[in-house]
Amino acid sequence: MNPELWSQYKSLRKSIDGNKENLDKLISLACERDVQSDDSLPVHFFTIVLNGQPFIQYHIDVLEVLPFEWHWHIIEGVAELKGDTAWSLVSGGRVDAQSHNNGLSIDGTTDYIDRLKERFQTVSPFTASL
Repeated sequence: MNPELWSQYKSLRKSIDGNKENLDKLISLACERDVQSDDSLPVHFFTIVLNGQPFIQYHIDVLEVLPFEWHWHIIEGVAELKGDTAWSLVSGGRVDAQSHNNGLSIDGTTDYIDRLKERFQTVSPFTASL
């Protein structure tokens, strides 16, 4: 790792806090490569979300400035407390029916994802309603 780039990265990371210009600089630094790579293969990102507003809106700003092909898979919906999350049941964990609408977000996330799908061919939403 290049120590100078790492130092710049750490400095910018501390100063981002809503500053889009510094965010752009940080992304540029993070994407610099010391080796040749085959940019023809897209990077696939996966996001699992339920009621993700306003946080899910920040992803697309970052993805749009990446210097390589990407594809964003968004999996939206409530999940049953099984498998990896079953541990929460013994402590009273539950999925409150008021936190979703037939398994989908109630905070505008579903509409936002629908708009992303219309705007970007590289966004693939997956939803599972109850």
